[in-house]
Amino acid sequence: MEDANRYLEQEFLEEWNERFTVKAANEVDAHRPVGETIRLESILSHVEMRQVTNDYTVAWEGVRWQIPKTEVRPGLRRSSIRIEARLDGSLQARIGERYVTLTVCEKAAERKAPERKRQARRFVPPPGKSKWMSNFSVARKEQPAAQGI
Repeated sequence: MEDANRYLEQEFLEEWNERFTVKAANEVDAHRPVGETIRLESILSHVEMRQVTNDYTVAWEGVRWQIPKTEVRPGLRRSSIRIEARLDGSLQARIGERYVTLTVCEKAAERKAPERKRQARRFVPPPGKSKWMSNFSVARKEQPAAQGI
Protein backbone atom coordinates (compact mmCIF):
# COMPACT_ATOMS: atom_id res chain seq x y z
CA MET A 1 0.00 0.00 0.00
CA GLU A 2 2.83 2.36 0.85
CA ASP A 3 4.59 1.59 -2.46
CA ALA A 4 1.36 2.22 -4.37
CA ASN A 5 0.84 5.60 -2.68
CA ARG A 6 4.46 6.59 -3.30
CA TYR A 7 4.14 5.62 -7.01
CA LEU A 8 0.88 7.57 -7.26
CA GLU A 9 2.31 10.75 -5.74
CA GLN A 10 5.81 10.74 -7.22
CA GLU A 11 5.40 9.27 -10.71
CA PHE A 12 1.82 8.77 -11.90
CA LEU A 13 0.37 12.18 -11.00
CA GLU A 14 3.36 14.00 -12.53
CA GLU A 15 2.96 12.10 -15.81
CA TRP A 16 -0.80 12.62 -15.74
CA ASN A 17 -0.46 16.39 -15.27
CA GLU A 18 2.16 16.68 -18.03
CA ARG A 19 -0.02 14.74 -20.45
CA PHE A 20 -3.43 16.35 -19.81
CA THR A 21 -2.73 19.90 -18.54
CA VAL A 22 -3.67 22.65 -20.99
CA LYS A 23 -2.69 26.28 -20.55
CA ALA A 24 -5.54 28.76 -20.55
CA ALA A 25 -5.86 31.03 -23.57
CA ASN A 26 -6.21 34.00 -21.22
CA GLU A 27 -4.55 33.88 -17.82
CA VAL A 28 -6.78 36.54 -16.25
CA ASP A 29 -8.72 35.17 -13.26
CA ALA A 30 -12.40 35.22 -14.28
CA HIS A 31 -13.79 34.19 -10.88
CA ARG A 32 -16.24 36.60 -9.30
CA PRO A 33 -17.16 36.87 -5.64
CA VAL A 34 -20.58 35.51 -4.77
CA GLY A 35 -22.89 38.45 -4.21
CA GLU A 36 -25.85 38.77 -1.88
CA THR A 37 -28.29 37.86 -4.64
CA ILE A 38 -26.89 34.35 -5.07
CA ARG A 39 -27.62 31.87 -2.30
CA LEU A 40 -25.67 28.64 -2.58
CA GLU A 41 -27.90 26.86 -0.06
CA SER A 42 -30.84 27.61 -2.34
CA ILE A 43 -29.02 26.53 -5.50
CA LEU A 44 -27.93 23.23 -3.94
CA SER A 45 -31.38 22.29 -2.57
CA HIS A 46 -34.11 20.02 -3.93
CA VAL A 47 -36.84 22.34 -5.27
CA GLU A 48 -40.51 21.70 -6.04
CA MET A 49 -43.53 23.92 -6.46
CA ARG A 50 -46.47 23.42 -4.08
CA GLN A 51 -49.92 24.99 -3.81
CA VAL A 52 -50.91 26.76 -0.59
CA THR A 53 -54.17 25.44 0.86
CA ASN A 54 -56.90 27.57 2.47
CA ASP A 55 -55.40 27.05 5.94
CA TYR A 56 -51.97 28.31 4.76
CA THR A 57 -50.29 24.93 4.77
CA VAL A 58 -48.42 23.02 2.08
CA ALA A 59 -47.94 19.27 1.71
CA TRP A 60 -44.43 17.83 1.51
CA GLU A 61 -43.64 14.11 1.66
CA GLY A 62 -46.95 13.23 3.31
CA VAL A 63 -46.68 15.89 6.04
CA ARG A 64 -48.48 19.24 6.31
CA TRP A 65 -46.16 22.22 6.81
CA GLN A 66 -47.42 25.51 8.24
CA ILE A 67 -46.54 28.94 6.89
CA PRO A 68 -45.95 31.32 9.86
CA LYS A 69 -48.77 33.81 10.52
CA THR A 70 -46.36 36.73 10.16
CA GLU A 71 -45.75 35.76 6.51
CA VAL A 72 -49.40 35.42 5.47
CA ARG A 73 -50.23 37.92 2.73
CA PRO A 74 -53.35 38.60 0.63
CA GLY A 75 -53.51 36.32 -2.39
CA LEU A 76 -51.37 33.61 -0.80
CA ARG A 77 -54.18 31.03 -0.71
CA ARG A 78 -54.17 28.69 -3.71
CA SER A 79 -50.99 30.29 -5.04
CA SER A 80 -47.92 28.26 -5.93
CA ILE A 81 -44.79 28.71 -3.86
CA ARG A 82 -41.28 27.34 -4.21
CA ILE A 83 -40.37 24.73 -1.57
CA GLU A 84 -36.68 24.02 -0.99
CA ALA A 85 -35.42 20.97 0.91
CA ARG A 86 -31.99 22.16 2.00
CA LEU A 87 -28.90 20.01 2.52
CA ASP A 88 -28.95 20.82 6.25
CA GLY A 89 -32.40 19.16 6.53
CA SER A 90 -34.47 22.35 6.86
CA LEU A 91 -37.47 23.15 4.70
CA GLN A 92 -37.71 26.68 3.30
CA ALA A 93 -40.44 28.32 1.26
CA ARG A 94 -39.82 31.19 -1.09
CA ILE A 95 -42.79 33.53 -1.08
CA GLY A 96 -42.13 36.35 -3.49
CA GLU A 97 -38.54 37.42 -2.79
CA ARG A 98 -38.53 36.30 0.87
CA TYR A 99 -37.49 32.98 2.39
CA VAL A 100 -39.65 31.53 5.15
CA THR A 101 -38.88 28.60 7.46
CA LEU A 102 -41.78 26.14 7.52
CA THR A 103 -42.80 24.15 10.60
CA VAL A 104 -44.73 20.92 10.93
CA CYS A 105 -48.43 21.61 11.33
CA GLU A 106 -49.25 20.24 14.79
CA LYS A 107 -53.03 20.20 14.34
CA ALA A 108 -52.78 18.07 11.23
CA ALA A 109 -50.25 15.74 12.89
CA GLU A 110 -52.49 15.18 15.93
CA ARG A 111 -55.76 14.86 14.03
CA LYS A 112 -56.67 11.40 12.84
CA ALA A 113 -59.16 10.54 10.18
CA PRO A 114 -62.31 9.17 11.82
CA GLU A 115 -62.66 5.42 11.53
CA ARG A 116 -65.51 4.50 9.25
CA LYS A 117 -67.90 1.87 10.43
CA ARG A 118 -67.94 -0.97 7.95
CA GLN A 119 -71.26 -2.13 6.66
CA ALA A 120 -72.25 -5.65 7.55
CA ARG A 121 -71.67 -7.98 4.66
CA ARG A 122 -74.02 -10.80 3.87
CA PHE A 123 -72.76 -14.35 4.17
CA VAL A 124 -71.38 -15.77 0.94
CA PRO A 125 -70.49 -19.46 1.17
CA PRO A 126 -67.25 -20.67 -0.38
CA PRO A 127 -67.40 -22.03 -3.95
CA GLY A 128 -69.11 -25.41 -4.20
CA LYS A 129 -70.83 -25.18 -0.81
CA SER A 130 -73.94 -23.25 -1.83
CA LYS A 131 -77.32 -24.99 -1.60
CA TRP A 132 -79.34 -22.62 -3.73
CA MET A 133 -80.27 -25.36 -6.24
CA SER A 134 -80.98 -28.12 -3.73
CA ASN A 135 -84.74 -28.32 -4.54
CA PHE A 136 -84.37 -27.76 -8.26
CA SER A 137 -84.31 -30.61 -10.79
CA VAL A 138 -83.65 -30.36 -14.49
CA ALA A 139 -85.26 -33.73 -15.25
CA ARG A 140 -88.89 -33.55 -16.43
CA LYS A 141 -91.43 -34.94 -14.15
CA GLU A 142 -94.08 -37.02 -15.87
CA GLN A 143 -97.40 -35.27 -16.21
CA PRO A 144 -100.44 -37.30 -15.14
CA ALA A 145 -102.54 -38.36 -18.09
CA ALA A 146 -105.51 -36.19 -18.88
CA GLN A 147 -108.70 -37.73 -17.59
CA GLY A 148 -111.98 -37.90 -19.38
CA ILE A 149 -112.24 -35.15 -21.78
